[in-house]
Amino acid sequence: MQIVNEEDVSGERWLGFEWSDWSLLKPRTKKISQVPETPGFFRIKKVGGRGLDYVGQTGRNLKERLIHLANQVNADKRPDDSKSSAKHLWELKDFGGGRFEFSYINPNIARSEIDRLGLENVMFAMHVRYRGKSPTVNLDRKLNTRESESVLDRLEWGMGEMTSRDWMGLDWTEPRRMKDRMEIDCSHVVYRIWFPDFTPPLAYIGKSTNVANRLIKHEKKFGSSALFSVAPIKSNLKDVEASLIANHYITTNTLPKGQDGRRNKFRWRHNK
Repeated sequence: MQIVNEEDVSGERWLGFEWSDWSLLKPRTKKISQVPETPGFFRIKKVGGRGLDYVGQTGRNLKERLIHLANQVNADKRPDDSKSSAKHLWELKDFGGGRFEFSYINPNIARSEIDRLGLENVMFAMHVRYRGKSPTVNLDRKLNTRESESVLDRLEWGMGEMTSRDWMGLDWTEPRRMKDRMEIDCSHVVYRIWFPDFTPPLAYIGKSTNVANRLIKHEKKFGSSALFSVAPIKSNLKDVEASLIANHYITTNTLPKGQDGRRNKFRWRHNK
């Protein structure tokens, strides 16, 4: 994937796509009624803001998704769903006041689940890279006011070898077999799993505060002979994880074979 205009997160040509004009996020307006009933992506921000508050995607009905979100965000009472992005946008509006606006695209790649998840991670990562943090209520689904930290500043966005010791500027451990996972004595890490002879290079990218236990589940899926490597990260685990997945997608035009979104389709011959 080749991306352009990655710095201008609220621009009309962000990442090389032709985004719609910014319009108020209200349920009964001419602008929202003109949104296509197709898969697509959308951005939400405070009116006049430069950074984004939320980036989303849907594989179903973009118009329906935005109208539903507009109804919830503009409700008198906070939405009840604790995992809802609408709840956290409502809290952000209630806390700081102001109104939200939206912009959208419905490119052909939005029809593919893999491409939607890949590009969604690219959007998170580019926002982290150029704004110093993820969109306000993305990733951890709560108000995100963290500023850029050294680990985010030093991420390297070249097309380096994804199984190397210094991929993206991180300090990765030597590869180990999954059966040796208990020898890893560290917490708060990002990790990668792969088989040397498979493409795309990686099978999975993840994060954990207890990687040995996390890898027990992965061994059932990938087998004891799979390789893994970890990189210690003190903070911003979700931001770094999204950046690693985004780099993989940009480089290979696909997600790691076992990544979320491909879970039900995944079978390694090593497990047979």
